[in-house]
Amino acid sequence: MACARVTQNGETAMSEPNGPLTLAIDIGGTGLKTEIVDAQGKPVSDRKRVPTPHPAPPAQVMDAFAEMVSGLPAFDRISAGFPGVVRNGKILTAPHLGTEDWQGFDLAGE
Repeated sequence: MACARVTQNGETAMSEPNGPLTLAIDIGGTGLKTEIVDAQGKPVSDRKRVPTPHPAPPAQVMDAFAEMVSGLPAFDRISAGFPGVVRNGKILTAPHLGTEDWQGFDLAGE
């Protein structure tokens, strides 16, 4: 599968992805972001960003990510950044998302 990649000078180049592809997601207090990266962390898709809903219950955030990944290339794994404390894949705290619904949420399982 060849992927379009924007070079440093702004041109689009086609290249083969290197290694397993990772869906990188960032669950931020102000924005939700997605991008597919190769094994070296180089983007192989466009970065998508939408504002984080407030309040941001887990179901609403997961629905937003489901929409954001539609149309992205296939990926092998997921890496998630989260604005709180996560232990063993479950949320302990999420102070910046404006809801207690996150406590105990199985982010890794979802």
